[in-house]
Amino acid sequence: MFSGYRSATGVKSADNLLSKGGMGSMTTTVWLVLSAMLMTDVLAVTDVLQRIVQLMITLTKGTGSLIAATLSNIFLMKVLTGEQYISVVLPGQI
Repeated sequence: MFSGYRSATGVKSADNLLSKGGMGSMTTTVWLVLSAMLMTDVLAVTDVLQRIVQLMITLTKGTGSLIAATLSNIFLMKVLTGEQYISVVLPGQI
């Protein structure tokens, strides 16, 4: 199971599709997600994210600046957290 399933259907294209890496090939992805979650927790505990949001709130004066602040907040969350799902969910918790 760790190294993956090996198909022997006799059809080369089906065997290539079905015979992939298994759990071993997913290890890199799992480590990436865990590292992103750890980085996000560090940023949340140290109040870095709260300070960024508070700065953006103080700079917001009208509709245009609200749109600009929202877009920059989204961009910063993607850069700081390093993980797509967390960067979408986290601003809603702040």
